[in-house]
Formats: sequence, C-alpha cells, structure tokens
Amino acid sequence: SAAAMAKGKAVAATTTPQRRTQQQQRCGGCCDCGGCGCAKVCVIVFCVTLGVLGGVALSFSLWADSENLETSAAALELVSRVAPGFNASTVKAVNVIMDAVSGLTETTLDAVAVNSLKEMGYKPFYPVVFLPGLATTGLELWEGKECAKNNFRQRMWGTLSMMETFVLKTACWLEHMSLDPSSGIEQDPPGIKLRPAAGMEAADYIVPGFWIWGPLIEHLAQVGYDSNNMFMFGYDWRLSFPGIEERDHGFTKLKHTIELMQATNENKKVVLIAHSMGANVLLHFTKWVESPLGGNGGPTWVNDHMHALITIGGPWLGSVKVLPALLSGELSDAARLLGPLQVLFDKFFTKQQRASLMRSWGSLGSLFPRGGNKVWGNNEMAPDDPEIVFNTSTGRVIRFDHNGTFLTMDDVLERFRHDPELRHIVDKYTYGATPVTDEDEPSRWSNPLETPLPAASNLTLYCLYGVGKNTERAYHYTPETDRVHTTLNSAITNLRASTSQGVQFSDGDGTVPLVSLGYMCNKGWPNNKQLNPGSISVRTKEYKHTPKPLNIRGGRGTGDHLDILANAQLLNDILHVVTGNERNFHEVLFSNILDVVERIRD
Repeated sequence: SAAAMAKGKAVAATTTPQRRTQQQQRCGGCCDCGGCGCAKVCVIVFCVTLGVLGGVALSFSLWADSENLETSAAALELVSRVAPGFNASTVKAVNVIMDAVSGLTETTLDAVAVNSLKEMGYKPFYPVVFLPGLATTGLELWEGKECAKNNFRQRMWGTLSMMETFVLKTACWLEHMSLDPSSGIEQDPPGIKLRPAAGMEAADYIVPGFWIWGPLIEHLAQVGYDSNNMFMFGYDWRLSFPGIEERDHGFTKLKHTIELMQATNENKKVVLIAHSMGANVLLHFTKWVESPLGGNGGPTWVNDHMHALITIGGPWLGSVKVLPALLSGELSDAARLLGPLQVLFDKFFTKQQRASLMRSWGSLGSLFPRGGNKVWGNNEMAPDDPEIVFNTSTGRVIRFDHNGTFLTMDDVLERFRHDPELRHIVDKYTYGATPVTDEDEPSRWSNPLETPLPAASNLTLYCLYGVGKNTERAYHYTPETDRVHTTLNSAITNLRASTSQGVQFSDGDGTVPLVSLGYMCNKGWPNNKQLNPGSISVRTKEYKHTPKPLNIRGGRGTGDHLDILANAQLLNDILHVVTGNERNFHEVLFSNILDVVERIRD
C-alpha cells in the first residue's frame, strides 16, 4: 500500500544516517564516507594535511619536532598525490601513509614494566594534579559571533571541530581565538567567550589520535589511579599569568582543588606535575598562593600541601622560538615540514594574521627569554656556544645579513618595550638576572632569577627534560620592510655553524634550549640560599633523545619537548615519585649543562 511504502521510505531515511554515523565512529568520525577504506583516506587527508595547515601549526611552531621532518614531508607529498581520487591504488598508497604516521596514535604503555612495578607494591599514594603547557588545553566556545552560531560548546582549540572551523571559516576562527589586550584585564573581544575545557579530556588528546597527557594518565591508571586522586588543571593558556586569576579565578580554583585533593586522600600532600609553560605557571602559583596579594595562604601553605613538584621540559628562562613568532609571524618548524607547500600555507594563513593572533596572547610574554645577555650571550660569545663557533655566536640572536648588524637579547627586549604592538607582551613580566629584595611583586613571580622558591623545606623539585635535539637558538633575517617587521632569510645555511634555512641551532629538547632547561636546576637553585631559602631538594634527570626510526612521535626513547610525555623511562620515574617510591628515582645528566652553567657568571 501507499502507506506501507511511505513507512518503508521513512525507515530507510532514518536508518541510512544512523548506519553512516556508526560507520564514521568506527572509522574515526572524520569524514562522511561509504566505507572504512574510504574513511581511512579521509582521516589522513583531513586530519594530517589540514591539521598541519591549520591550528595545530600554531602550537607546532612552539613545540614541534626539528627532526624526522623528511618523513613528515614524504607523507604530505604522498597525500598530495592521492587526494584527487579514491580507488584501489589510492587506498594502497594511503596505507603506506598510515604506516608512516603510526607514531601519532602509538602510545608507550609498557604492560610488562607496569606489572613488574605493581608486583613490587606500586599503588596510588600521593594525589596528583596536572598542569598543561602552552596550547595543550582545549578551549570551548560559550558565546560567539554569527559565523560560529553552530559551534556552541564545541572547541575552537582542540578536536576536529577546531580543524573544520579553521579550514572552512578561517577569519571566524581567528576572530574567536584572539584576545583583546586593549583593556586593563585580558578578555575576549565583545560578543565572544572562550573558556578552558574541564576534566582529563581537556588535555589528554588535542585531536583524535594525537595524544598529549593520554599516555601518562593511562600509565598512572594501570597502578590504580583514577579521577578521585588525579585532576587536570585546565586553564586558558592564551592569558598572561595575572590574567588567569583576574579573568577566570584560575589560581583560586587550583588552590581549593589542591586542598580538596589532600582532604579527600587521607591528608596526603599533593604531587603537581607540570609540562612546558605549565612549569612557569606553577612557579607563579607557588608565590601567588602564599602572598597577601594573592591567595593569602601564608608562608607555610606550599610546605603544608605539596609533597613534590615534577616539571617536564620547563622553560625556566624562556624559549627563543617566541621571538620570530611574535616579530614576524614565523612558524619555522612548519616551514621546514611543509617545504614547497609553505607558499600555499602563507597565502591561506598569512604571516600578518599569525603575528596579529599571537601578539594578542599575553602568555607568550612568560616565554620571552629571561636573564638578558648574561644568560643568552653578547655579540662575541654565549655560554652555550660550542668551543669553535666560526664567528657566529648565538649571542647574536637576530642577525640582519644584508648590512652585518645584529641584536642581542637585551636589544630584542628593548625593541619589544618600545613597539606599541609588542609592549603589552612583556609589560606583565620581568626579565632581570639578579635576585631582588622586593619579591612580593606579581610581575616577578615567574622569574626564577629574581624571585626565590617558597621556603618549603619538605618539598622536592624534580627537573625532567630531554636533550640531544637540534633546538632553535638564533636567526638570520632579511631587511625590515613593513609592520610585520621582516622574514627569516631561508637562503642562509652553514652546517659548520649548525645553521639551516636561516635558523641556528643548539642543544635542547627541540623547543627549549639547554641553557633554559638546565641552568636553574643545576646551578640557580641548588645550594643557593638566596633563591632557595628553604633548601628545597632539587633533583635533575635528562633524557637523551633516541627516537625510533620512522616514528613521527619518536617512540619510547624520545626526548622531544612534547613527545617526552610518553617517554617510557620518564613515565616510570613519575610512578616512582607519586607512589612513594622515590628511592628508585636516579639523577642522570647526558649534556654538557654543568660546563654551560659555569660560564654564566653571578
């Protein structure tokens, strides 16, 4: 009958989308395809190609791999070849790509090692709080402009929703991801409200398959940890450190969370684990929480509530990678990755747009290198220069090769302070290299060279970081021509001076130079009553970068700034601490950091 036929059509109309949705979930949820073979192609083309060209490229500029780039470029080249059509040969080619990028989803959980630790009695002891770094907490849309009306509670940063918005509505995405620094308190532009995601999912995976804290969370869960004794402190990483409290009351929430975690876990003190810029946030918090100008917890709050601080890849003295990002919108890592595609990328997401966006983020001022020429060198030498530098000291942090001029770190800071578009980036922080008596000044709280650690004699500070990776240290620039001042001179390559495509490299973890990772941990704090009045025990361990061949994320032996969060030895070392088995943690140094720090004179 006609009624039966209509009913049949209705059933078909409802079951087909359902079937398609189930298929998308099974195949990654990335594309609307007819089968898993097709969906696999969609996942690679969309999630890898557009992901690199999209928002991920911004964070990539600050913590991307400086090695393994040939593998990535090869994968991108294959994608460009197979994208025009989907057939049997295409699927076969994509399978090759899947093998090449398998490191994106590969985790490093060593069940045998974890079971061995469990047999030794490893189980939850101290409650744990995680502090993510720059660009690794998801940001959700709570209020938006007309172009984002369908994105309520979706992420403008993180997940595939970010990629879709960036690719299809780039101008809309840029408007919503920018802050408005014109007012005294950092805030979103009128009519826009982005807020940090909550829970473990705020930073376990930034996009499906690309883990951040996921491996560590899983590692702790294997010995019994769960949401009752683990907490992820999600915060808006675009904000300056004072702005985290001023706009969102972030530090007040963190203070109460730590107190609650202790109260609900048999009054055991908390272990805080911070990665990257999260270490600088943590340092600021330890001063804020005790100060009458902040949390007013009193001089013993840290000692009473914190058992240990574990910092991973802490950029204590900043990272020079923020300089080209802010000066000229450079994403030098992305440029090396994309190769010939860089021209298309620059047209799609221009340097002017990138510079404008990142200049609106007050957090980047916390990563501006601290200590000036004393730490980063002058026109003749730098503490971390190799013995033979061929008249190319990294103390000349920015060089203009056309006329032989250069800028040291002191010069760059002065340029920022006198530039109306850059001044607000550095106004909320200090960059001196000498301890001061006025330590109860909020702008100094994240500068370890000026402000001492809390007087917490029972606290232990663990400095964990990777070494053995090429890390950006200085730059060659073309002449200045416009308000986005200049561009990298990619024609400059000098292998004898560790220079490639306008970038000079030194040792580090691929993002943070060795001098920033290791100075405070090996000289600035140990046996220094002025900067460590409570004689906090500072324990340092370096992880030599030994990546697995053809694995984009490096595998279990990586020392990369981001990927170290899944380094097998680091995961076990964290287990030693949080389960109360610190006797099994052993300090190790692979680099020449002890020589470097001795060249920095007090």
